[in-house]
Amino acid sequence: MPSWNIFSSSSSKNRKHHSEDPREEKLPTADREKTLKKQSCSDSNKNEKIIEIDHLPVMEQQVGKRKLKLVHMSDSHQFHEHLKNFPEGDIFIHSAIFLIRVKIVIFGNHDIGFNGISPEFVQNNVLTNAIYLQDQSVIIKYKGKQLLKIYGTPWTSSRNMGFSMNRKDIEQKWNDIPNDIDVLVTHLPPFGIMDLASGTEPQHYCDYCKKNHCYKRHWGNEALRKRSIQLNEQAKLKAHLFGHVHEYHGLELEKQSNATVPLIYSNGASVANHNDNDVRDLNVIELDLGNE
Repeated sequence: MPSWNIFSSSSSKNRKHHSEDPREEKLPTADREKTLKKQSCSDSNKNEKIIEIDHLPVMEQQVGKRKLKLVHMSDSHQFHEHLKNFPEGDIFIHSAIFLIRVKIVIFGNHDIGFNGISPEFVQNNVLTNAIYLQDQSVIIKYKGKQLLKIYGTPWTSSRNMGFSMNRKDIEQKWNDIPNDIDVLVTHLPPFGIMDLASGTEPQHYCDYCKKNHCYKRHWGNEALRKRSIQLNEQAKLKAHLFGHVHEYHGLELEKQSNATVPLIYSNGASVANHNDNDVRDLNVIELDLGNE
């Protein structure tokens, strides 16, 4: 495996139907407010973490235009030891479920043991050798200049599991994502992007796909897709990394009409199911950072 020394110190379509995870639970108001109070941290712009880097060996091999390599995985479910190949890169991101050797990490619906635990406690006592993001940003500075800003948020709509919210509350979380980020890391997928998974209906017509699905439905979130597109069109978002849906794995590129750069989507789900130790290859995303 390469030496990951970066953080070693510690197309939009109209949709009318709902797209939440079929396991969504509408929590009682009192319970929801209690969960939000415990798990939500303060405004991310007041909670930015800053990492200073003087050496990025993979990026520095290039001449002229700088391309930063992100290596992404998700949902490894403790099978990461079965990973056969580990590609070279500059930054390694794991978008849940928890893996001890990551450098930037968010939690997800299977990390239920961390419900109600403050992000500060997790960072200071659990993930001391990684950067933990919960509605927070990390700014990567390279030789004194800002290179990249990454925002991570763990929320899903999986009932009785970790980091769960109903539709109204989770939409507010997406609205709170800062406008000036380069990379968004969530556990939940955006609607319509590598998110088709098991459903309860034997057969139904999908307005988005324009075809029938049999025991399949979109688990992605419409408001999250809308926010990703907005950040790409109006601001500077280059990539959205996620997991959660094990049936898909890979990369998709979406060009918006007003975007300056195409938006890269990465579903990093590493295993096909919770009992599968055949770990898929990790996704590698190249971000063009322009000339030096």
